[in-house]
Amino acid sequence: MLYLWEWFLELDGGRGAGGFSVNPISYQDIYCWDRLTGKCINANEVEIIKMIDNVFFQYQSKKAKKNG
Repeated sequence: MLYLWEWFLELDGGRGAGGFSVNPISYQDIYCWDRLTGKCINANEVEIIKMIDNVFFQYQSKKAKKNG
């Protein structure tokens, strides 16, 4: 599972921003990253990365409220 974390970090490093915060990693982001890197990600791996991204956003939200 470590490789999924590494893939998430690669995708996280290339994520876009909008307004006052970063955007979630989109399916289009994952598709383009997959095509450019040749990783051959499967549907289950995509969903796990999306779940990791969701946890990331929950953490960011709690952190912002605490500091806010």
